[in-house]
Amino acid sequence: MGTTHGGWIPEPQERGPRVGTDYADDPLGFILEVLGDAGEPYAKQREIVEAVLHSRKVSVVGCNGSGKDWAVARIILWWIETQPQAKVVVTGPTQRQVQKVVWREMRSRALGGIGASRRHRVP
Repeated sequence: MGTTHGGWIPEPQERGPRVGTDYADDPLGFILEVLGDAGEPYAKQREIVEAVLHSRKVSVVGCNGSGKDWAVARIILWWIETQPQAKVVVTGPTQRQVQKVVWREMRSRALGGIGASRRHRVP
């Protein structure tokens, strides 16, 4: 049996304490204050980040290299760190897009930011 999640399933025993509800309704604050050196999102990335607070489904259309994956990776990290029993479904046009682009963005933040202290297993 193969997996289609790109290898990103944190082991329950490896998960550290959650950031808590301080950022449960503040993904932008989480990105800026918890992830810290994640960089400053530009206006459209802020729109994407804030859209997840108002809708269960958010779709973004944009050109290559416009920062969509940057925003998505950080939204995923915010969600799994602040929501009890969080689950995230990520889709893309290809498996490569999800594995090589979105997961790479998540690795860069998880290993350089919260992951270092929370011990997330990131492929």
